[in-house]
Amino acid sequence: MNKQVDRYRKGKRTLTALCEEYGVNLDNAHTSAADALATLRVLDAMAGKFPKLQMPASKLHHLQVDWAAAQAADFQSYLRKTKPTAVIEGNWPVLPRKMPAAETSKASGFSKRPSTYRTLFRRPHDGTHVTSLLLPESQLDVSHEFPTIPE
Repeated sequence: MNKQVDRYRKGKRTLTALCEEYGVNLDNAHTSAADALATLRVLDAMAGKFPKLQMPASKLHHLQVDWAAAQAADFQSYLRKTKPTAVIEGNWPVLPRKMPAAETSKASGFSKRPSTYRTLFRRPHDGTHVTSLLLPESQLDVSHEFPTIPE
């Protein structure tokens, strides 16, 4: 989302970097509760700085889906300059279940239940794989009510 509203900002866009950028305190980084709370606070700060983000969550989600597809297509075009067969998955937030056998190897680093993982792409600068965990829709629980953001 930050890339869409602050396109020419230099630097990383990790949670830690964005917390610094927006003055958000990040205690206990890399714990689920702390990261989730910091993410909500960063998003709140971003919406304050960029009013075009002030919209219902459902509309913002649809925009994120479109942005992810466009970013994947752009990255795929870039990669295809040197690797004509490169494919970058553009579905977000849940990838489709289709998975060729070549993508479910131990090379991805996941030997247990390999059918639940998918290699998205290999980073050109260091050759590491970027993977995503795939869950059947029956395991996705989207019924939670989210609390208000504590100050």
